[in-house]
Amino acid sequence: MLYGGPSWTIGHAGVGADQVGTTWRFVEGENNGYLTTYLLLANPHPTTAAQATVTFYRVGGGEVTTAVTVPAHGRVSLPVAGIEWMASGAFRTVVTVSNGVGIVAERAACVP
Repeated sequence: MLYGGPSWTIGHAGVGADQVGTTWRFVEGENNGYLTTYLLLANPHPTTAAQATVTFYRVGGGEVTTAVTVPAHGRVSLPVAGIEWMASGAFRTVVTVSNGVGIVAERAACVP
């Protein structure tokens, strides 16, 4: 993917996950005046919803935890800045599924 402005161009290429998992870890994320982070969760299971716990470890200390249900054969896009105490700052993230349903998780960051 390439995108840019009048005097710059940036791009990225990456390979997505090739299997589901019940634990996903992301070493970086940040919400500030320039960058917004989203957590994208997908559940390919045809009949069972995934019960996930998302824990954010804030740089400088503190944890924020939220529960998320990912519907069967569905997805959830979680705007991290919309979670209480997560509007600004840097963090790392752990997603854990408690009911054994494998999901795919991705961290996306964008410029609003």
